[in-house]
Amino acid sequence: MALLLIGCARLEGTTPDASDFSTLVGPSQVPADSQFVDTRPAADWQRGHLPGAIHVEWGAWTGWDYGGVAEAGAGLAAAGLRPDMPTVVYGDGRDDSDGYVAWGLRHLGMSDVRVLDGGIVGWLLAEGLLDAAVPSPAEFRPEVDDRVLADGLGTVIDVRTAEEFEAGHVEGAIHIDTSAWRDADAYAISADQVRADLADFPLDEELTVYCDTGVRAGMAWVMIVGVGYTDVRLDPDPTASSQ
Repeated sequence: MALLLIGCARLEGTTPDASDFSTLVGPSQVPADSQFVDTRPAADWQRGHLPGAIHVEWGAWTGWDYGGVAEAGAGLAAAGLRPDMPTVVYGDGRDDSDGYVAWGLRHLGMSDVRVLDGGIVGWLLAEGLLDAAVPSPAEFRPEVDDRVLADGLGTVIDVRTAEEFEAGHVEGAIHIDTSAWRDADAYAISADQVRADLADFPLDEELTVYCDTGVRAGMAWVMIVGVGYTDVRLDPDPTASSQ
């Protein structure tokens, strides 16, 4: 019931079209052979999740090494993640953990990863089903792709609030508050808005996004890649470069 109440404002309206972003997918656009990754608290996942969804303890991933790439791979395998399936990550709209996990899975070598627009609330409003099944363990060996990890080059974008940016930021960084790119129900607002905010940069320019923990930057990464930028990276631990 609580989940339904969170999204009740959408009942009389229309939901946005996630197809404007290559990295987002709406409930009706999920490929039939997809696996789901749930980033909500474990207790919420246990009460009910999208069919067959695994649970990711993403809090252990903050910092540049996710607590160790091998450990991350072992945890994902134990949870039941299969590297050869399209993967859809979702949360509950309380934070940007879905975007951060999507970026993390890409960094760990998974190529077909998208975020469910509107999260679990959007799924329920579309009359999607839930279950409580626990997936069986699987084989997962990370093949790290550092092309999505900051390398100290290119344009650096601080995606935090203006107040946070003014209090201190990475030297040379520009500021774009990307919180305006999603609404309170975790729906993408407009691909045109993302493109407008990035209008000064060609699609092939190297862009590096950061926040304080990597979580907000992860969702920014998803949306920037989703509108066609081809060299987007994330710095999950920018503190050494801040001023």
